[in-house]
Amino acid sequence: MPISVSCPSCGKAYIVKDEARGVRFLCKECGAVTHVSAAAATLPAVRETRRPERGREYAFDRVHGPAGALQIVTAFSLIVCVLAAIVIPIVLALGNGRLQPEAVVRLVVQLVWCVVVVIVCSVILYGASRMKRLESYRWAMTAAAVSTVPCLTPCFVLNIGFGVWALIVLSDPDVKAAFAQQARDDRRTTPASTAS
Repeated sequence: MPISVSCPSCGKAYIVKDEARGVRFLCKECGAVTHVSAAAATLPAVRETRRPERGREYAFDRVHGPAGALQIVTAFSLIVCVLAAIVIPIVLALGNGRLQPEAVVRLVVQLVWCVVVVIVCSVILYGASRMKRLESYRWAMTAAAVSTVPCLTPCFVLNIGFGVWALIVLSDPDVKAAFAQQARDDRRTTPASTAS
């Protein structure tokens, strides 16, 4: 018969086999040593129950906020970057009619940065749109993770916050299950390609 044991440090409850009397183990929550006493009371046999999944609607509601926030902030960052790529060369060219060598270097660095930002913003926007529709867990995680990298976009402070929010939502087991279910449904409804 199983035995009920609680961690003396954090109170995490464990159910162990009867043979574990007198054994010590580390608590999975806090790492404290937990002892199964020889006099521990046995529990009556109980059938294991699983928490029911919350379904796709729950997942849609959970991902809608962070995905939409990532889309809005990233689209704004993309607009700022494209405008900077257009305006910076014009301002430098109109400055004194002739570009100085250091101005050329600055222009090249800023344009390279703008290209990197456009690529990063495109990845975040694509992943956030896939996240919003529960279409690709990998793209959703990629968008969330990339958005948490500092200084990649003009609005990186907001992107970091929304990226962390997205990572927390995407780590929810019910959200993961909804992504997996959506992928299975998509495979079933996609017509098989015919061999030519």
